[in-house]
Amino acid sequence: VQYDGTGAQTLVVGTYNDITLAGARTGTPTITLGNGTIGVSGAFNVTYTGAVSFTNTGSTVNFSSASSQTIPSAINFRNITNTGNGDRVLASSGTISIAGALTPGTGIYTNTGSTVLLNGTSGTTALTLPTVSSGNSFNILRISASGATYTLPASASVQNLANTLNMQAGTFVLNPSTNSTIVNT
Repeated sequence: VQYDGTGAQTLVVGTYNDITLAGARTGTPTITLGNGTIGVSGAFNVTYTGAVSFTNTGSTVNFSSASSQTIPSAINFRNITNTGNGDRVLASSGTISIAGALTPGTGIYTNTGSTVLLNGTSGTTALTLPTVSSGNSFNILRISASGATYTLPASASVQNLANTLNMQAGTFVLNPSTNSTIVNT
């Protein structure tokens, strides 16, 4: 399904093979991710031009293929899941924003240069980082989550970053019971 337009649009909750956000957007329209689960078993393409804002309250984008899928940048996700447990490629540039939870599944993630921004606003979120083929969890992990606390789970004893951990707002808690370590590789 292609969402192609110049103004505001809502991605309808449901199961899709492919989704494309396209069109020459004007005037910073709002793209709303529907309240519920948006399942993507194929490609999620972002080709629109212009500035947009996102509304994502209550939405989850589920990358459901057992095959490789790319998680695009330029979208402010609420939650991302990987129930297909396939391998995932993080976008090659830009920022992948996650305001809620990342549930990575068991697939291997390939880091190709993008920034992952955790930008929740309140509460505590267990930060489950994926296994990444390059040995690096994220190129740049930025936390700008006023009022939110992200905690590494007990299973995360070592987390590798290729570049930068950038704390702008919020709290990042290493798990003291496992002597968690952040390594810049």
